[in-house]
Amino acid sequence: MNFSTLCNFLLCLLEISFCYDNDKVFSLPNITDHEKFRSNFDIYSGYINSGEAGKALHYLLFTSQRNFSDDPLVVWFNGGPGCSSLGGAFQGNGPFVMVNGKFHHNPYAFNTISNVVYLESPENVGFSDIIESKIPKVQLSGLLIGSPKLKNVKKDYFFYKYFVITGLMSPDLFDELLKKCNCSKNIYCEFRKQACINFRKDIDVKSKFYNTLFSKEASINTSFQHLEKYLNREDVQESLHVSNKFWKVCSRKYKWTKNGNEQVDALNKLTNLYEIPVSIYSGKRDSLLNYLSVNQHIETGVQGKSNWKLLYKFSIPVGNVNKYNKHLDHTVLEGAGHGCLTMKPDLVLHLLENLLHR
Repeated sequence: MNFSTLCNFLLCLLEISFCYDNDKVFSLPNITDHEKFRSNFDIYSGYINSGEAGKALHYLLFTSQRNFSDDPLVVWFNGGPGCSSLGGAFQGNGPFVMVNGKFHHNPYAFNTISNVVYLESPENVGFSDIIESKIPKVQLSGLLIGSPKLKNVKKDYFFYKYFVITGLMSPDLFDELLKKCNCSKNIYCEFRKQACINFRKDIDVKSKFYNTLFSKEASINTSFQHLEKYLNREDVQESLHVSNKFWKVCSRKYKWTKNGNEQVDALNKLTNLYEIPVSIYSGKRDSLLNYLSVNQHIETGVQGKSNWKLLYKFSIPVGNVNKYNKHLDHTVLEGAGHGCLTMKPDLVLHLLENLLHR
């Protein structure tokens, strides 16, 4: 789950400071020496320290390319769980993104309209160590959540319904699946029922309808192999002021542990109780966490009424927006898959800008 928090406060104020002068990055290999690099923003990298050795949370900050003192601060977390936010910084919404081992200027970087800090969390993810850090308290102004997994469900009714809609599974085969899996009201299915398990295996082996789509998604989403090699270079780690530590994009230490409605309940409280704007987005071609499942989980757990409308950018329809209540909406982006940031970076930036102006 790509996860952003928006806060309005000036950077580097003493009472909430975490970007120290000695954390400033003056050169970053293959980026600051890039032919398209412009020094209209600063880079900071370091640790939010607890005062104890070996216990710190790593951050990377790109100041705004407009006006760092007036623009808001976006705090970026990658999903996983347990994946480093530097993946988002260097292969998502940062000013320079890596494609096939080379950095390219990103005109749709989040720091074109805001300050952006990338926190590597939780503990032992990326360059972060055991965390007992004193993280500055800030006022939460809103959330932008991309391709979320709202419930711990690998495959559900909507997982297969998506393939019917996209033409990768026949309606007759889907109807048979509903019978074998005893789906009540076409939503809740007994997927652990043995007859259902056997039937689903037969579908998966014979049709290979989602394996094909998964492989396409994997090729679209840039591989992290080159980024891991880059961030483990000695000169890069020295420039980022990080400890001599092997960096990998995700830690396998973290797994889903709950199966209930915790995340949907949190969305309900944030939007209805605390009235904090939350904007969720999904790629219409996302087969991993498809928009049908996301929409259903929200509709069944959040107070509000579904209301779909077209999303426009420069008078051109680029997706659909489902507004559930005054503060919560879900946008489905046309032409995007699971990696919305790499496939439709301009539209994600457009959503962020809309949220910042609420």
